[in-house]
Amino acid sequence: MRPNDYAVERTRLNRRVYHSALAEWVMGRIEKTEKIVR
Repeated sequence: MRPNDYAVERTRLNRRVYHSALAEWVMGRIEKTEKIVR
């Protein structure tokens, strides 16, 4: 595997991890907001 492919794969993986963490954070915020509203 060439270093360039490795870098691309790392970027893709980091982006996926970042997006899933961001999604979890947003969902958590929504749940907290709903509890406050109720």
